[in-house]
Order: sequence, then structure tokens, then C-alpha cells
Amino acid sequence: MKVQQPALMNRKGPILLNDNARPHVASITVQKLLQLDINVLPHSPYSSDLSPTDFHFFCSLNSFLAQKRFGKQEDIKNAFQQFLSLRDSDFYIRGINALVIRWQKCIEHYESYFK
Repeated sequence: MKVQQPALMNRKGPILLNDNARPHVASITVQKLLQLDINVLPHSPYSSDLSPTDFHFFCSLNSFLAQKRFGKQEDIKNAFQQFLSLRDSDFYIRGINALVIRWQKCIEHYESYFK
């Protein structure tokens, strides 16, 4: 990013990465993001391999919940709270850092899908 998008690196405000689902690219959403001066990183369609939420957070959550059975909705909420409480800040940093590597792979392989 430092080389290819230096303007983004030198910004003081947020940079948003969201997928291009219809609500995220609706004109009213795009207008509001422009009004708030929020840059949005481009995202290839149907690229869950480039979404930290999909490839990092939900993958980890899926592993955490594997083989667990829940009798009540409250049990599900408690398990999710436990999952969150067991994650330190490095967990999220690793997910963002992995994004850089995944984007590079995507660029090198012409937007191919990676797991």
C-alpha cells in the first residue's frame, strides 16, 4: 500500500473495506461515504478470500464452535461471548496482516480465488 496507494497511507481518517454487496454499493451508501470523506478500498465481487471477517474471524469462530451443541439460544450467546473474550488484539492484527498477503496473491494471480 505504501508504494501503490501512498495517499491512503498518509490519511488521518478511516479507510473502509467492505464487500460489494448491494447495500454497500447502493448510491445512498456511496454518497454518505463520500460526504463523510471515507475512502473505500476496491473489492472484487464474490471474494470472501479478501474479507478478513470471512477468512479470519468466521473461520476461527467456526473452528471454536465445531462439535458444540446448544440447547438454548442463551447458550449460543454465551459461547459467542466466550469466543470474543478469548481473542486478544493480536488476533485482529493477524487478520488484517493476512489481508495484505491475500491481496498480493490475488494481484499476482489475476484475482483468482484463494482459501
